[in-house]
Amino acid sequence: MKRFLPIIVAALAALPGCGYFTNIPAQVVVAEVKAASLVYGEGTTANSIKIDSPEAVLRTDPGSVGVTFNSINVTYYKIDGTAVAATDLPPLKLGMTCHVDGSQYPSNPLDPANSITQADQGHKVWVGRTTVTLPIVTRHVEQYGGRTTNDGNQAGIFAKIVMNGVDDANFDSSITFFVPIVFSGLPGKS
Repeated sequence: MKRFLPIIVAALAALPGCGYFTNIPAQVVVAEVKAASLVYGEGTTANSIKIDSPEAVLRTDPGSVGVTFNSINVTYYKIDGTAVAATDLPPLKLGMTCHVDGSQYPSNPLDPANSITQADQGHKVWVGRTTVTLPIVTRHVEQYGGRTTNDGNQAGIFAKIVMNGVDDANFDSSITFFVPIVFSGLPGKS
């Protein structure tokens, strides 16, 4: 397979309008995570919950091909790192599609005439990025956060996210990251 990698890179570089790629398979990172927030007793009724949905900004490294994620697995953990019982917060396995574009060079970065200096970075690389709203706040999460018992969920929990998919070069791709879920307001009002 390693013998064919230069051929694949050359073939991708030869495609008109695609730019040059140097990272195959896709190199995806989480650039930013926005926590989920649940505020109990906020609104017109005592039982209302104000929810701010969590988001993640995914981007590809310079020279990387793009990737399409088509599934998401979610498991929940208490603040102390122990898993929340599946009877309280069942793990999620969802079909969900999002695409992160590739970050290509507009010219061949290996050509000495077009070498990219440190000062040129950010100016000569088209960075692929996307913002994903994560479907991790379920009715079970709402109920769990509204409990008045002292079982390790006073401040919040966090979700372990595993996204799986295929990159533009048809290699399997996966990324794992964590998202905080913060509870505040008057517990027991949900």
